[in-house]
Amino acid sequence: MTVSHAGGTSGQCVIDGVGFDQITEEGALQRITQALGDGRGGTVLTANVDILRQLQEPGMSKLATDAEMVVADGMPVVLASRLMRGSSLPERVTGSSLICSLSARVLRTGGTVALIGGAPGVVDRAAQALSDENDGRGQIAFYSPAFGFESDPDEVARIDGLFERAKPDVAFVGLGFPKQELLANRLRERFPSTWFVGCGGGIAMVAGEVSRAPRWVQALGAEWLFRLAQEPKRLFRRYIVHDLPYGSALLFRALAHRCGRNKRMSLTGTG
Repeated sequence: MTVSHAGGTSGQCVIDGVGFDQITEEGALQRITQALGDGRGGTVLTANVDILRQLQEPGMSKLATDAEMVVADGMPVVLASRLMRGSSLPERVTGSSLICSLSARVLRTGGTVALIGGAPGVVDRAAQALSDENDGRGQIAFYSPAFGFESDPDEVARIDGLFERAKPDVAFVGLGFPKQELLANRLRERFPSTWFVGCGGGIAMVAGEVSRAPRWVQALGAEWLFRLAQEPKRLFRRYIVHDLPYGSALLFRALAHRCGRNKRMSLTGTG
């Protein structure tokens, strides 16, 4: 089954049934800022291998179909699109990059950014870092929900209250998939002019709590190894037990799709 989404005008590349926008980070920034100018909000699903794997589970695909934009947050996803040969993805667009680049676009024009997630103290430092990077322009609202917040009416009320007061243009939600997407979808009903971006561990990275991999490591698609080395206890099961087998099978399926496509083209005399 192919899962398309409520996206805009860019083409889509379908990977394991999920439609990804064929868009660069700059293209994503332009689309979001244009929509903000028109008073329209939306959600951005930043899907890496781990999220793409979970989207295959029953009932999860709706999180992709409901998003205005689905981008590839990981080189393995981009590589899979290129192995398939056809409508490939131009580059990866990560939540940990958007939290800096999109915040800059919003804050430097006097807008408001919200950060939801990160441990207490960490989100404060992330907010201060973004403010410093953008010369104190705009406004930054932030909150670190307690564990199990989604089942605590008081915590839900605090988050709602923050959005009521701040009315952010863009909100970065770093609570891990699918909690961040579920929260974003709920809030979007009340704040239709806000853009919500799932950013995973992006808040901790902005705060300096976790280091990003060097660019050459990112280009090789090995950032997951860099992160695993930093947080082996937390990430071993996710990366090695779940994502590595799925990611390997994904690339194999992409290669098989390419070989099958080439064969069909040869048989029809078009290749």
